[in-house]
Amino acid sequence: MNLIPKINGKISLTGGTCSYSSKTPVTVVNGTDIPQEGYMLTVRPEEIEIKAGDGAGAFYARQTIEQLAREGDIPCGCYEDSPKFPFRSFMLDVSRHFFGVDEIKKLLDQMAKLKFNTFHWHLSDDHSH
Repeated sequence: MNLIPKINGKISLTGGTCSYSSKTPVTVVNGTDIPQEGYMLTVRPEEIEIKAGDGAGAFYARQTIEQLAREGDIPCGCYEDSPKFPFRSFMLDVSRHFFGVDEIKKLLDQMAKLKFNTFHWHLSDDHSH
């Protein structure tokens, strides 16, 4: 079973690469024509522009930049992405199995990287109702 959510992505490469680092200029602009939680990345050799319709889209764009940068230089071009489904969730049942704070934080970080937007935390099983 594939746990990565389905997305509606489009990539059009223009040639060249961007050597991404913490010093690479990344600008964020408002895109009224971008779907909710969606974004468009324009990668140029000297800068990256994020066009997003909301804060979630800008956050997911930064996650994509980090994923692309792990492979080395980011290929220049335009990357468009928006979720196929509005509800992308993960449920953790800790009513029967204990998870420490560090494990929960790691799980939330992984959810963010996979662009999940809802965390359902099942804390107890009370069958008296």
